[in-house]
Amino acid sequence: MKKVFRLLLACCIACTVFIQPVAADDYNFEQNEDYYYSLCSKSGLTSEQKKACKAFQEYLQGKADAVQDEIDEYNKKISDIKKDINKVLQVIREYDKKIASIESQQKKLEERIN
Repeated sequence: MKKVFRLLLACCIACTVFIQPVAADDYNFEQNEDYYYSLCSKSGLTSEQKKACKAFQEYLQGKADAVQDEIDEYNKKISDIKKDINKVLQVIREYDKKIASIESQQKKLEERIN
């Protein structure tokens, strides 16, 4: 029983020591994108290369998500600006009506004066 426990414990320790998640930072994708595009478009990759390509794919997805977030932010700003423009246009229309009314009153006054 002790041997089984020790073996199991040794396996757990080995797994935690030797199996580590791969981070995109480990590959320096940002400075080597062309290399990884070229590498990952080939077939017959080793398991290590496949792992790197999977990490590269996740890196690219992160970049795409960041760009999409930026697009969404700009679209919101555009929408807000359009709303502001519509409000300003409404104010301009109201002033145009007031100006037309005042001009009409001015014309009537001028006719009376004459």
